[in-house]
Amino acid sequence: MSKEKPFPEYKRKLGPGWWLANSHFTQYMIREWTSFFVAVFSLIYIYELSLFASGARADALNLLKNPGVIAFNVLALLFTLYHAFTWFYLIGKVQPARNPLGSLLRGRFHRRIPTSRADLHSRNRIPPGPLAN
Repeated sequence: MSKEKPFPEYKRKLGPGWWLANSHFTQYMIREWTSFFVAVFSLIYIYELSLFASGARADALNLLKNPGVIAFNVLALLFTLYHAFTWFYLIGKVQPARNPLGSLLRGRFHRRIPTSRADLHSRNRIPPGPLAN
């Protein structure tokens, strides 16, 4: 027996450029695409290291001198910088910054780090155990 839903389910149709309508979605998609170039750069770098390790130093240096590889490295650097800057910009919104040194200078740092079980009991952070009076 099938259950009927009280309301029909709305299925929104998204076109291929749905992310272009909102600038936040556009920045997100560009940031995601940049990670692809970073992954490809990492694979090329690992291949170059394997050439050096196997003793094919001349082949590795010829690969590094290739204009296509140089252009790709510059592009990967730009995409990595874009990815890093936008990510650090988002971190400030996701995780508010705290300054533990400021509380230390104000003399309140000892309140943040309980040092013993009795310290925890005195602040009512944990209930007393079964042997407590």
